Amino acid sequence: MKLQHWTVLRHVFFVLLVIGMLVLSGLLIGIIKRIEHNVLAFAYTESGLVRFVHKNSKVAFTLLIVMIAIMGVFSVSYIFLMLSAGKREMLLCATLIKQMEATQQAERKSMRKSLAFASASHDVRAALAGITGLIEISYEEVARGSELETNLRQMEACTKDLLFTKIRIS
Repeated sequence: MKLQHWTVLRHVFFVLLVIGMLVLSGLLIGIIKRIEHNVLAFAYTESGLVRFVHKNSKVAFTLLIVMIAIMGVFSVSYIFLMLSAGKREMLLCATLIKQMEATQQAERKSMRKSLAFASASHDVRAALAGITGLIEISYEEVARGSELETNLRQMEACTKDLLFTKIRIS
């Protein structure tokens, strides 16, 4: 919102500069036309012509100085506004770059966490598969109906529960 405010302000100063130049130029043109008109009227009287030109040249010179001063003020103001807008834009770009770097860093951190979770998941699954394999091997060496067989069946059920729970989590 602030950026739009400064942009509008810059355009207003530029428009005021142009209007000021046009108004002062119009005044100078009017004075020059009046001088031309009156020069023809005073062409026959030398002392009146000299007095008229001298009197109006001071006014024209004063208006010219005023116009140059106004143009200078508006030009300096416009340059100041452009520089401050450029500075603000550079600050916004720097902030954007910092935010993008923070986002990239967060994405890398998230990616490392995902890879660590995947690695841990693989390790847990491999260990559970090893335990299941050892339980199946142990079945072959246990007498049917013994307490050890019952324990092996419970271990197998728990291992499968852990494996299915692990699969649902990942």
